[in-house]
Amino acid sequence: MINRFASQLFDAPAEIVVAHGRVVLAGVSLAAISLDPTEPPDLSNLVASVLIIYACYALAILMVLHWRFIHNVRGVYLHAIDFAVLALLLFLTEGLSSPFLVFFTFALLAASLRWDWPGIALTMLGLLLLAGFVGILDFTQGRVRNLNQTVIRAAYLFATGTILAYASAHREHERARLATLAHWPGSLAEHAAGPLAATLRQAAAVLDSRLALVIWEEDRGSKAAVWQDGTCHTMASDNASPKLSVAPAVRDLTFSRTLPDLDRLNLVNGSIHAMPDVLSGELASRLPITDFASAPIQASLAKGRLFILGNIRPSDDHLLITRIVADRVGAELDRQIFLERTAETAAMRERASIMRDLHDGLLQNLTAARAQLEMLPADGEYAKMLLDRTRELLRTEQRRVREFVDQIHAADNENVALETLRPLAEETARFWGCVLSLSLQPPKAIIPRKMANQLSLMLAEAVANAVRHGLASAMEVTVDCKDDMLEFTVRDDGHGFSVGRGVRQPMEISEAHLPRSLNARVVDLRGRLYASSSDSGSLIHIELPL
Repeated sequence: MINRFASQLFDAPAEIVVAHGRVVLAGVSLAAISLDPTEPPDLSNLVASVLIIYACYALAILMVLHWRFIHNVRGVYLHAIDFAVLALLLFLTEGLSSPFLVFFTFALLAASLRWDWPGIALTMLGLLLLAGFVGILDFTQGRVRNLNQTVIRAAYLFATGTILAYASAHREHERARLATLAHWPGSLAEHAAGPLAATLRQAAAVLDSRLALVIWEEDRGSKAAVWQDGTCHTMASDNASPKLSVAPAVRDLTFSRTLPDLDRLNLVNGSIHAMPDVLSGELASRLPITDFASAPIQASLAKGRLFILGNIRPSDDHLLITRIVADRVGAELDRQIFLERTAETAAMRERASIMRDLHDGLLQNLTAARAQLEMLPADGEYAKMLLDRTRELLRTEQRRVREFVDQIHAADNENVALETLRPLAEETARFWGCVLSLSLQPPKAIIPRKMANQLSLMLAEAVANAVRHGLASAMEVTVDCKDDMLEFTVRDDGHGFSVGRGVRQPMEISEAHLPRSLNARVVDLRGRLYASSSDSGSLIHIELPL
C-alpha cells in the first residue's frame, strides 16, 4: 500500500503538484493576513479580497485537474496568472519588503516542474525585472527601509533561479543519456563490426566517452576487447597475467578517476584518497589510461570489469549510469557466449549427422564392394561377374554421394513418391547378395524428399547389419504411410542380435543394445525404434512423425 501511494505521488503530473502547492500557499497567506493585516492599512481589505479570489481560483484549478473537466490545461496561462497575482500583491503591500515575496520561490519551483531550463531562465528574468521595477517604485516613494535587505533578496532570487535552471538542465542531460541507454541496439548480430563492437560502441556513446574497454573471464579463459575510433580489437589473455586488473580493495566497487586528481577515486557518496596504483597490467600503460570510470560485471557466463575512458566527471550520476551500462554489457556478453556455444553445438550436431549419413550409406556400400573383391575366385568368368557387380556398386555409390550433396539445397517442402524407395532397396539387396521383399503402403503415397533420403539410409544400414552381423539371406521390408505417421519395419531370417543368440522366442532388445546409428537417426527425427531378436531372425520397427 505504501509503495503504491509513493508511486502515485511521484508519478503525478506537474500541474497537479503545482495546483496543490497553490492551494496551500493561498490558504496559508489568507489565514496569516486575517491574524495580522498587511501594510498599508488602507489597502489591507483589498489585499484580502485579492487573496480570497486567488484561493477560490486555486481550488477551482485543483478540482478541474483532478476531475479532468478540461483535459489540456496550458501551464503557461496558469503561470501568467500566478505572475500577475504576485505583481499585484507586491504593488498593494510593501514592495520588496512585502511578506508575499515568497511567491517568487513558488513561481520558480512551478517553472522547474513544468519546463526545462529555458522556461526557468525566462521566469527568473521576468521576476528580476518585476523586482527591479518594484524596487524603483519603493525608492521613489521612500519605502526602502533597508537597502541591504533589498539587495540580498534580489541575490537570493537570482541564486535560486540559477540553481533550479542548473538542476533542470542536469535532469535534461540525464534524460538524454537514459534515452540513449534505452535505445541499446536490439539486433547486435547485424552490426557490421560484430555484436561485441556494437555493445562497446553503445557503452561509450551513453557516457559520451572516446574509448570503452571490457575485461572478462569465462570457462574458456580470460579475454579483453577495446573499442576505439570505430574499431574493436579482441585479445585473449593468460589467466596468470591478465591484461588489466584493479586493486583488491576496489575489486567489487564502481568508481572513477578524474584527470585533475589522479590519486583520488570517486565512489557513490564518497571517495578514496591516495590510490595511485589502482590499475595494473599491460593495458594500463599501453592505452594509456588516465581518467576513467569502471564497474564490475557479474553476469551468468562472464565475470569481469568495464572501463569507460575519457570525458569522465566526478558525479554520482555518472557512476550510477556506468553501473547500469556494465550490467547491460554483461548481459550482451552472456548472449554472445550463449550464441557462440549454440553455434558450436549445432555444428557438432550437423557434423555427427553427416558422419552418420556417410556411415549408413557410403561406408556400408564400400564395405560391400570390398567383400565382393575378397570373394573373387580363380574362375575367370565368375571373377568378371563380381568385378562388374563391384564396378556397378561403386558407380551407384558415387551417384548417392552426389545426391547426398544435392539434397542439402533441396527445399524443405519438396515431396517425392514413396515408390522412389523401391529401386534403391533393390540395389542395396543386390549389392549385399540377399533377397529383399518390399511393401509400400499406400503405393501412391507422397512423402517429403528429406524423409525419403532418411528412409533409404536407414534401409541400407538395416540390410548391412542383418547381412554382416546376422548372416541374413532374406528380408521383408514394409513401409506404411499413414496420415501423420510413417511406420518402417524390417524382418530378416538371420541369427539375430548377439544379445539374443540362443533364444528361440523373440526377445525385446534394450536401448543400450539397439543399432547405434539407426537409433541416433530415429531420435533426431523425433521417432521411436523397437527391436526384437531370436535365433530365427530379428525385427526392427520404426515409427516416424510426418
